[in-house]
Amino acid sequence: MLVAAGLGPAAEHALVSLLALNGLRVSEAIGADIEVLGLERGHRTLTILRKGGKTVTIPLAPRTARAVDLAIGERDSGPIFITADGRRHGSAVLPAHPANRQQRNMRLHQSRGTYGPVQNYVHGLIMGG
Repeated sequence: MLVAAGLGPAAEHALVSLLALNGLRVSEAIGADIEVLGLERGHRTLTILRKGGKTVTIPLAPRTARAVDLAIGERDSGPIFITADGRRHGSAVLPAHPANRQQRNMRLHQSRGTYGPVQNYVHGLIMGG
């Protein structure tokens, strides 16, 4: 999945890297802001709001840090992941896959091993669809 994401749009690569390499929940990744990216002891960091309201600073994997930098481009504030019209992304519920309508309420972590729905979800986040 990381290889495929690396070949796609920068924001898609950054999101998949945060999920797969850093273990973030979708809500944690799409809720992160550019202003909370940092540097500690030579490592890029990201401060996130965890489940339960706890704020933590996590080190980013080098690949994730590069992907996030490419995704934000020249922007210096606001959400890391934005829609086509510049707004923050919303819901973390996986939309129905056209081939299987029973996945309508599936969450991202429940779709392990089913790359198609995850790819469609990530693409939908990035493209604002």
